[in-house]
Parts: sequence; C-alpha cells; structure tokens
Amino acid sequence: MRAQLEKLAEPTYKAFTEKLVETKYEILGVRIPTLRQLAKDIVRTDWQAFIEQPKTTFEEMMLEGFVIASVNIPVEERFVFIEAFIKKIDNWSLCDSFCSSLKITKKYPQEMWNFLMTLRHESHPFVLRFIIVMMLMYYLSDEWIARVFQELQLIQHDDYYVKMAIAWAISIAFIKQEEKTRHFLQTAVLDDFTFHKALQKIRESRKVSGDVKEELKQWKRVK
Repeated sequence: MRAQLEKLAEPTYKAFTEKLVETKYEILGVRIPTLRQLAKDIVRTDWQAFIEQPKTTFEEMMLEGFVIASVNIPVEERFVFIEAFIKKIDNWSLCDSFCSSLKITKKYPQEMWNFLMTLRHESHPFVLRFIIVMMLMYYLSDEWIARVFQELQLIQHDDYYVKMAIAWAISIAFIKQEEKTRHFLQTAVLDDFTFHKALQKIRESRKVSGDVKEELKQWKRVK
C-alpha cells in the first residue's frame, strides 16, 4: 500500500499538510478525495487484512479510518474497530476526517451515543476530541442538545485540541440552537480559554449577525 500511496503523493500537498498537522506518522502528501476512493477499493477486497497491517504513514491511517467507517458490518462490530482506531489517533485531521466519515451515526444515533458514553473515562486527548466532534457533527438537534451540553461540561482536559473542540462544538450549537446555547454559555462551568474561544468562533461565523457579534464582545470575562 505504501508504494501505491507514494505514486499518488504530491510534494506541494505534502508540504502544505505538514504545516497544518503535527503527527508522529510520516506524511506523504496524498489528497483526501484520492484516499476516499482507495478506501472504497479496499472495502471490496480483504479489508480486515489491511486494517491489521502495521501503519507508519498519515495516509495509511486515514485510509484505515475511511475503511472502518464505510465497510458493511453490524454496528456493534464496527464499534470494536472504532475504539481500536481512535486510540491510535494523534492529530486533529485524522480525528475530524474520521468523524465526518461515520455517516452510519445518522442511522444508529442511540447506539452511537451509547458507545460514545463508554469512552468518557478515557484520558487520551484525541479520544475525547473524537467524542466532542461526533457530538457537534451529529447530535445538535432538539432531541440531543441538552445531553450534549451536559457532556461538554463534564469533559475536563488541558489539551489544546480538546478545548478547541469544545469551543467549536459550542459555536456550531449557537448557529443551530441559539437560545439554548446562550443559556448554556451563561450558566455552564467552562474555563476562560474555552469560553473565550467559543465566543471567538461564534463571532467568526458568517451565519451570525453583526449585532449579535457586537453583543458577544461584551460577554468577555474580565479578570
């Protein structure tokens, strides 16, 4: 697989990715759409053998995530593969791309939520980020929003990528559920960094009016 990926690699894209992603895995420089197409090919072959192979590159890891997300297996069996995979993640790009690929969540929201709740005890920052990003991508509806807010308050970790994920989740929630998110921001127990980053991300959104952005400037905590 590595040899195939090396043929598809682009030096300029490699340099671009290396500036954005800090990882222990070697970055070759293969674009995401190309990796998604490769994953489709792998799913039609011996995909389990591919998953079991040791991986040293960022692209191989991305492929593994795409395969796990798309292969046709029972949902409970998929959770076994998901849990093993997310514990190998060491960067935001692998995490977030994997989450966006797990469209199966729309079919099994309760089962996925139950699975996410089994991971809450983990201290691995990218397992926690996985939980948060899954919630912001699939669980900001009326049915789930209260539970999402409750869980966001319970996740306590000093890692930058965990805190930024919480801020991101709050900003998306504000766009989708403004009044409920306003109440959450006014009552939630959030550290100053996460609170201010959430406000910043809300103000950066094109979907938020200028008046609201001006109002949120006044919410800044003063020490």
